[in-house]
Amino acid sequence: MPAHDMILSGDFHQALAFKDMIDLFLNLMLVTRDMRLRQEPVPEKIILPAEVIDQTNYRAWLIPIEQRTCPEWSEVAK
Repeated sequence: MPAHDMILSGDFHQALAFKDMIDLFLNLMLVTRDMRLRQEPVPEKIILPAEVIDQTNYRAWLIPIEQRTCPEWSEVAK
């Protein structure tokens, strides 16, 4: 069941699919690997913005990924 269907049904236990979490962690590992290869300093902390998704704000998550904005690296890496 897609995340937005779970939210609409009131099932908040798995709003973020496990596959999405794996993709997120793999991408983060690739970014830090790339920084090391370019001999750039890897930040001590990377804080990804998080948001609780519920019936009041789920519509923003229905926007295709290609059309969403990505936070600037300087906003999440410290």
